[in-house]
Amino acid sequence: MFKKVLNRFLVIILSLLALWSCENDNFSSSPSIKLTFSTDTVLFDTVFTTIGSSTRYLKVYNRSKSDVRISSVSLAGGSTSAYRINVDGRPGPLVNDIPLRSGDSLFVMVEVTVNPTLGDAPLLIPDSIVFVTNTNVQDVKLVAWGQDVYMHNGVTIETDSVFPVNKPI
Repeated sequence: MFKKVLNRFLVIILSLLALWSCENDNFSSSPSIKLTFSTDTVLFDTVFTTIGSSTRYLKVYNRSKSDVRISSVSLAGGSTSAYRINVDGRPGPLVNDIPLRSGDSLFVMVEVTVNPTLGDAPLLIPDSIVFVTNTNVQDVKLVAWGQDVYMHNGVTIETDSVFPVNKPI
């Protein structure tokens, strides 16, 4: 008899613990909920070709009173983009199904590498990060200025030398 009561008690306790530990998965699908961002543009100033940039970041906020699920975060330029993103630890160029709790935020890390163009003029490398939430499409602009450079790695200059002046060395 005691064993039956103890087993029932354990089943009830385990059931309560399972219910208590479950997350609330009541994500709102209201199109009125919009994300907010720490900036409207992530700017990289003068990135030299073949040398990756430092990492920049932006924060994405859910300032609503409801939990939301971000359907996707992607680079508009897709896999051919010069940019790379990481959304709360998940690498892009496309990250799907990101929960964002009410009043919470997440980080998006951004890097860029400029491909050599063999041109002398500075380059403008535009793109954007596109966020889709409850049919809302929002974006944050990405802007990098790049410059092709002459690279001389492991070279020892032992005599007077003249270098071209058309781009950085």
